[in-house]
Amino acid sequence: MQFTYQGFTHQGDIRYFRFCGRDEAGDASTFCLAIRCRLLAENQVPLQAGPQFCLQLLSTASTAAPVDLDRFHRYSVVSEDFQPLLLERARTSALKSLKGQANRSFRKPSQGSQMVLRNKV
Repeated sequence: MQFTYQGFTHQGDIRYFRFCGRDEAGDASTFCLAIRCRLLAENQVPLQAGPQFCLQLLSTASTAAPVDLDRFHRYSVVSEDFQPLLLERARTSALKSLKGQANRSFRKPSQGSQMVLRNKV
């Protein structure tokens, strides 16, 4: 299924993201995902990344059983929906820290530096 972002509306602390989904036969469906702005902030997701986050939820659900996608016609995002994103961030952070440790070598100071290296005796 292909999804097209249709825009958003905002009421209080809730932002409603609308999408149009078309299946292979060309049939269209409307999806509306509601997210509390506070929930986005708690999970360090910028407000501007809300549509992309919702699109990821829809894409993941569309690859699963059709019943999974049906619940997204009108859906309120909950904190558990952020778990894949948080796990991916943790994995990326762990990989970066492992990579960074291997590359940390001591370099000699440049010719113009006033730093002096002394050998231990």
